[in-house]
Amino acid sequence: MSTVVNVLVVADDRTAARAEAALVNRLPGFRATATVGSAAAGLRRLAKGDVHLVLLDRRLPDADGVELAARLREQGFRGDVLLTTAAADRVAAAGPLPAGVAGELVRPFSFELVRDVLQSWAAERAPIDDTGPVPTRRSRAARSGLPLGMRPDTLDAITVVVRECCAPPADEVPGLSASAVASAIGASRLTVRRYLDYLADAGVLARSLRHRSAGRPEALYRPVAQAG
Repeated sequence: MSTVVNVLVVADDRTAARAEAALVNRLPGFRATATVGSAAAGLRRLAKGDVHLVLLDRRLPDADGVELAARLREQGFRGDVLLTTAAADRVAAAGPLPAGVAGELVRPFSFELVRDVLQSWAAERAPIDDTGPVPTRRSRAARSGLPLGMRPDTLDAITVVVRECCAPPADEVPGLSASAVASAIGASRLTVRRYLDYLADAGVLARSLRHRSAGRPEALYRPVAQAG
């Protein structure tokens, strides 16, 4: 049984592709075997049969990444695809993942984000055989409708903290920062920020900015007011 996951990075932007590959190579058990800039080049590289996981850009010069992911599955690719996308182009967070896509990474990436998503993917998939990739199980996060790398229990804990802080009689509180929520649940700020943004994109939380005397504005999150 192989202990290394071979990752193919497919991204139109050469600099972004190199950066993604560098993040992958920092993770024990993962290896970026190649970076390519088009769907055609990706298909040629996949023909070697040694790729377990594809980081696939949603926008490519010669194909739509979502359509390409579905085509790979139809053509018998036995590995998995993680879609990479800019925040403005992200797949609807609350909806099902497109056919052939095991999860998604939304730019800008951090090492922590890539680590969490890839380790979650590895923990939920079937073993990798020496002869090549084998079919994978659908992750618990994917079954629950969450992006890969997100845990339902962590999402619930964050939601409870924000709701309790901003509920009456504390409803005048403008919101909680990612740092405050992270301190409350014992998680890192970057991890919590990803969950908070997910909840805000899904319409569960409202997001606002608090301007400070120095530095960048700080994002604050509070529950969306319920009608009636």
